[in-house]
Amino acid sequence: MYGGCGIPFIAIGKITLLQGDPGDGKSTTMMMNLIAELSTGGKTPDGCKIGAPQKVIYQCSEDGVSDTIKPRLERCGADCRKIAFINEEVL
Repeated sequence: MYGGCGIPFIAIGKITLLQGDPGDGKSTTMMMNLIAELSTGGKTPDGCKIGAPQKVIYQCSEDGVSDTIKPRLERCGADCRKIAFINEEVL
């Protein structure tokens, strides 16, 4: 399951969800930075090299993708070509 180096609560090749009430701080700098590191093949929070850039699926019902989420991720250095955004308003 877990690859040994990195984030013990995120299993390799599995779906990981972060859920909570609006305003709980789910899209804080930590999560945006983690997505940026994953999308560019950077490092985990404990300093281990991720290796190849990873694909990320990002779904949010609180903020708009184009005006809020994507600009935040870009400021963190994310490769948004590796991120698929699910917009609840379209569903």
